[in-house]
Amino acid sequence: MKIIDVRSTLIDLFPVDSFDCMSLMLDSFSNAIIQKYGCSKLNIPSPSGNIGLVFSLGKFEIEGKTKVIDRIVIEERRIIVTIGGSSDDARILMKDLLSLIASFETRHEVRPIIPVIEIDESQSTVELAIDFHRLLSGSISANIPETLGSLTNVAPPSMRAAITPSVLRFKIRYLGENEDLNKHSISMADKYVSIEAREGIGIDARIFFASAPVKSDSLLELLRSFENGV
Repeated sequence: MKIIDVRSTLIDLFPVDSFDCMSLMLDSFSNAIIQKYGCSKLNIPSPSGNIGLVFSLGKFEIEGKTKVIDRIVIEERRIIVTIGGSSDDARILMKDLLSLIASFETRHEVRPIIPVIEIDESQSTVELAIDFHRLLSGSISANIPETLGSLTNVAPPSMRAAITPSVLRFKIRYLGENEDLNKHSISMADKYVSIEAREGIGIDARIFFASAPVKSDSLLELLRSFENGV
């Protein structure tokens, strides 16, 4: 396996009133983010549609290496950071960001900001020594391309359609109860593990984009195992 790119997201969910949201809406806080990380402030809604701040394209130095910050999202009870690097890098960025947020507290003395839960997500572009067509070998879905072609003209006249598998996807549902999450009215939405042929590149190039709600090292280990098992 050849790793081309790894990007990691850390989502921290907090109890109500964990930080001083009103002070974070002031220009002085946005200016501090821009100065510290070199980000641009985006005038767009946060992903949830709630009131919040969105910053994009900054940089952060970790152990002498510059990491690119994809985005920082700050909402009343949720903070999201995405960085070009590992899940450990995302945690270092989050810790630094929380310290900055805590320093803008005006309601009381500065206190540590502790999340109820931290959720990892990661994505990677990799080159895998696999033939994606083999995923259908021996399954009932292997007949879909041939069957579809026999039922209708998929391509315009004088052209032909190449129907190939491109995505392997699994849904993760979170079952049962968690006392801490229930106490803070936090629910876990379904998430997905996916491996798909990289857009814009022929499938024969064997370049794939993978994502999963796990730490980056777990995703890469999954991909190595997948490559060895196909």
